[in-house]
Amino acid sequence: MSIDERFVKFHHDNPHIYSLLLRFSVLAKQAGFHNYGVKAIFERVRWHIDIESKASDGFKLSNDYTSRYARLLDKDPRLRGFFNMRPLRSN
Repeated sequence: MSIDERFVKFHHDNPHIYSLLLRFSVLAKQAGFHNYGVKAIFERVRWHIDIESKASDGFKLSNDYTSRYARLLDKDPRLRGFFNMRPLRSN
């Protein structure tokens, strides 16, 4: 499966991840940042899943999906242009 196919499946199976990414991205913007790194937001989600929510299901958030989530988050009017994005290398 391609990265895009795996991402679509992961996103469908784990809608709470987008919700967390959106929540933490909006918080970063509200804190006064004009742009921010999506990978930093990913690490915040990992912290939340691993530490705060006490997840014990072996959950893994692949770095392969950072660029796809950045593009998805960019569709939210509050976050348009918040993440710097390069062209995708593969799909």
